[in-house]
Amino acid sequence: MSLSPRIRKTGNSSGFDSSPIAGRDLIPPEIVVYLTGSCPHADCGHCIIKDEFSDSYLALADLESLFSQMNSLGIPFVSFTGGEPFDYECGLENAVSLAKRKGLFVNQIITNASFAVSVSAAASRLNGLKDAGFAAVELPRGLLIPSLTISSDREHQKTIPIQNVQNLVDAARAVFGKNVDLTVNYVLFSERKEDVLGANPWLSEVNVTFGNVCYEGRAEKLAEKRLSLASEKLAEWDSPCSWESKAWPSVPAIFPDGRINFCCYFGLKSPLSLGNLRNTALICALRGINKNPALVALFKHGPVKLAMVTGNVPGDFKTYGKCGFCNKVMEGAEKDVLR
Repeated sequence: MSLSPRIRKTGNSSGFDSSPIAGRDLIPPEIVVYLTGSCPHADCGHCIIKDEFSDSYLALADLESLFSQMNSLGIPFVSFTGGEPFDYECGLENAVSLAKRKGLFVNQIITNASFAVSVSAAASRLNGLKDAGFAAVELPRGLLIPSLTISSDREHQKTIPIQNVQNLVDAARAVFGKNVDLTVNYVLFSERKEDVLGANPWLSEVNVTFGNVCYEGRAEKLAEKRLSLASEKLAEWDSPCSWESKAWPSVPAIFPDGRINFCCYFGLKSPLSLGNLRNTALICALRGINKNPALVALFKHGPVKLAMVTGNVPGDFKTYGKCGFCNKVMEGAEKDVLR
């Protein structure tokens, strides 16, 4: 979900220290914030958010509390997604400005480009974000560059033309120049990535990541949903889920109803909940990882070893991908280890 913060080197000194109290608590370098469940211009069949959170959003007071706690804990990076963050009820620009005032760096914004009906319309919104603080920051060790990630695929394109994506890419180049990382995140269903790139040659000018469906939320009902033996993909899960792991770049997430989750990839029926922002201090939620043997094992060793510890043999059951695998393992862990 989240991209690692990128620094274009211009010097040799260090920049942000993302773990000032590492060793005492598990402190992530970043938190992903699902600002809103609202996404009025798209109705994607593989959405993990819309059905459960369509009427939920985080108030600015929620964000102010969260950002203050992040600052005090030394968590410097925040990323915004949704729903559609550009349709955030309290204004995406206000969220960005508040994060900046609290000393945080907005590392990534994930959008479906529904607002980019023209290059000029997209540039207008991006200029507002830039003025609010979504911009590169000069550090002693180099230039820290934010990321703009655009989601587009068969489901998104039912209501949002891929031309919107191109409009947003062109506008971002005009507004930010080279000081923003542009990524198009394309979920593959039955298509091949070669066909997608062939039909849209301009995509070769940006970073494109091709992913598979996370079978959570609405995606559980997809007709194309395919079971596969977990043993076929063990390599994908044989890594720790720590924030530093390149194989598992997952960080905690705050969902539109305030729920705090260990993993930003899924949360609708997640056994990985750490509490709620509205009644749980962030440090207490993070310390909940240390108190939960299954989460500690997941963090330190990854799902495969956790499955073995809890008596599950990973290759013995079928799964729909990493979320299905983790759900299965964690359900077993809750029964066998936690309760």
